Amino acid sequence: MTSTQAEIDQSYSVSNEFFQLWLDENMHYTSAAWDDPSWTLEQAQEHKARILYDFAELGEDKTVLDIGCGWGSAIDCMVRFGIKEAHGITLSTEQLRFCEERGLPADRAKFWLQDYALFNPPQKYDGLVSIEMIDHLCSPAQARQGLAVGLYRDYFNKLAEWVEPGAAFGFQAILRNRVPRARKDLEDLAFTADIIFPGGLNPRIEELVVAISPKWEL
Repeated sequence: MTSTQAEIDQSYSVSNEFFQLWLDENMHYTSAAWDDPSWTLEQAQEHKARILYDFAELGEDKTVLDIGCGWGSAIDCMVRFGIKEAHGITLSTEQLRFCEERGLPADRAKFWLQDYALFNPPQKYDGLVSIEMIDHLCSPAQARQGLAVGLYRDYFNKLAEWVEPGAAFGFQAILRNRVPRARKDLEDLAFTADIIFPGGLNPRIEELVVAISPKWEL
């Protein structure tokens, strides 16, 4: 089934100190973007945050929601880049604690421990950002049952209700492009899905292209 809070905590609430051992200084969890090979990890992660900020067409007069905000690193960047207000939701108790301990201005940054499917936004946003949260929407078992596109479409349709008309969505995902058939590939997938990211699965690009319609344009 779609990842539960207990499964998210298994993946992300091991301890914030554990993740601080190997993430960048600002606690970005996902793929960075190097335009210059001489950049540090910190510079490449900040650049990634800037790319998503631009994709969402944000600015100093805009509001944004980060769905699956992790340790609040993207919101930290957006506050520094210039944003009227940035909100974030996560299902990890430890991530929420870290977000709140960042000490970001309370009038510009807010965080909630919340499942997106149950979230009632306090306002309509000018833009959205989500960084690899979609990996937790469809489990391998659900994908085998042919449920992936429907789950992703429910997600995109719901998010479309949270924004002003014409809003943009800065979206990042890890994609898979083949079905594992070899025993070793299946064992690796099972380990990742059952131990590291219980209930999680990377989407296929064609599933997302179909699922965004009719609420979003690619």
